[in-house]
Amino acid sequence: MIYDNNNNNQYYIATSNWNDKEKSGPIKIFNFNGEKIKEIKDYINNENDRTFFLGTFFDIESSKNYIISGNKGYCKSYDFNNNKLYHKYYDEGDERAHLSFIIYEKDSILQLIESGKDGNIRIWDFHKGELLNKIKINDNPLTSICMLNKYFILIGCFDNSMKLLDLTNKKIVKQIHNFNDKVLTIKKITHPRYGLFIISHDGENIINIYNYKNNINLII
Repeated sequence: MIYDNNNNNQYYIATSNWNDKEKSGPIKIFNFNGEKIKEIKDYINNENDRTFFLGTFFDIESSKNYIISGNKGYCKSYDFNNNKLYHKYYDEGDERAHLSFIIYEKDSILQLIESGKDGNIRIWDFHKGELLNKIKINDNPLTSICMLNKYFILIGCFDNSMKLLDLTNKKIVKQIHNFNDKVLTIKKITHPRYGLFIISHDGENIINIYNYKNNINLII
């Protein structure tokens, strides 16, 4: 969802899909009346590129909206206002899918942190498109990442685990293995009375809800 305060404070929905030829269609922008406003061609070298995730980000400093897509071989950002590719984030030799992302500012650098099917977490300078760090987690796909705070992120993995990554030391400091299948999604919610909870969804279509302090016992 996009809140565009540069255009009469309108809300929009960004969607994408792949077709039966295993290629993505364009990113489509709809208003809340269900009307298609525009399309953004999610292409590299004039070819469709299958989309594995789609998200949005508002940069407060520049007052700009961006659309971020994860594809085969690339993670890409688009300027929502001019419909143009802003950056492609490409690591030489990486031809596998990119599956999840978060945006985080550290040391005055806006960072794009994204997970890959090759088992790596990659950290990019969002505005320059430069690779800042690559952290090998394992040889299995990393399906989802969730930022707990400025020091730790949770990672959902195909090896039926959820892992806690210390961003300072670039090391895994805890693993949770009580899953019967791959962890597909991780989200963080804060309840006004009961505090922080982690919600995960796995390959057996089971939703797990963890009280942060009692069930996971992570240190932040």
